[in-house]
Amino acid sequence: PYADAGAMHATVKLLRSMFPLRNCRKMNTDRPCLQYHIKRCLAPCAGYVSREDYGKMIKAVCMLLDGRTSELERELKLQMQQAAENYAFEEAARVRDQLQAVIRLNEQQKAVTSGGDLDIVGLAKDSSGTCLQIFFVRGGKLIGRDNFFLQNDDDSDQEILTAFIKQYYNEASFVPREILLPVLPAADELIVLEEWLTARAGRKVEFLQPQRGTKRELLHLAVENAAKLLEERLRKGQVSLKTEEQAAEELQKALQLPNVLERMDCFDISHTQGTETVASMVVFRNGKPSKKDYRRYKIESTEGKPDDFKSMQEVVYRRYKDYEELPSLVIIDGGKGQLSSALEVIRGLGLHELPVIGLAKREEEIFTEGSSESILLDRDSDSLHLIQRIRDEAHRFAITY
Repeated sequence: PYADAGAMHATVKLLRSMFPLRNCRKMNTDRPCLQYHIKRCLAPCAGYVSREDYGKMIKAVCMLLDGRTSELERELKLQMQQAAENYAFEEAARVRDQLQAVIRLNEQQKAVTSGGDLDIVGLAKDSSGTCLQIFFVRGGKLIGRDNFFLQNDDDSDQEILTAFIKQYYNEASFVPREILLPVLPAADELIVLEEWLTARAGRKVEFLQPQRGTKRELLHLAVENAAKLLEERLRKGQVSLKTEEQAAEELQKALQLPNVLERMDCFDISHTQGTETVASMVVFRNGKPSKKDYRRYKIESTEGKPDDFKSMQEVVYRRYKDYEELPSLVIIDGGKGQLSSALEVIRGLGLHELPVIGLAKREEEIFTEGSSESILLDRDSDSLHLIQRIRDEAHRFAITY
């Protein structure tokens, strides 16, 4: 996590100077390129380094990016000693240079606690929306931060934080021992979340709401940062004050649909490493979430054998085989494959006029029926923000199930 692009580029430059990582696309060649000869690459493409040794270096890079510099120092010292004992003095010298660079980096990082790994989540709200700010502390040092902007609903701070934790840590590459929050989840949720993250991390993970001391000060700082980010965003005009109805109207025009988008259904499929497949349907009315219309589905057709296409067919069939109200638009979370699967069932039910689109997350491409070309909405448009919000809500709702 980096605060800005400049910090990211500086870190990449440092990593390339410390570790001879390959930066070419080809992996099969008879002889290495110039990067090898100027000692900026170990030439794995030509087999000049073993998979095991190159893997050790990649592991070191990952540890550095995770902020685990003290652990990395111990690892590099051990590698240097082993290389020297085996009379591999050139290898020992290379590891020594890496070790010295890591020590210098460690000295530059600011210690904020006596040690340990923490994530600190701050939350702030104003008329333009909600901001969540996360500070990452690794080995007692503040190594970076990240922020997320949400639109305001009627949810409480506790509900927002609980939903955010489920979605964020479901995809996080690292889970620290402690997560500091301004408001703890409800007691029953708290137990389940701690058990879930403890299982994911392979060690005890707990949520804390500190009342005093350094951790309380750090949490207060995260909350203040979130508030300042909201203020800055509004001051720079980066947030539109259009109504949800206007955003829905803009989306209708962008998709060239004949009817007003009074109701939109969005579907998402989720599973836990191939098991317990579930689906969600969230509903937005006139651009706003209608939580009373949300539905969850336990998928039965793919139990034990995850198949997103088949799962999508099951959930749309169950939703539209006997319907009381049809939406103005159906949104499928996924690309052409998921869209085709859903259309096969929906059209098979005789719903030939029901508009259905697919939203692929990677490039935020919108796929429509009968067209090989995707639609790309303007990155700053309210129509894109609305459809992203619906998709993210469907994703969150599926994960919480």
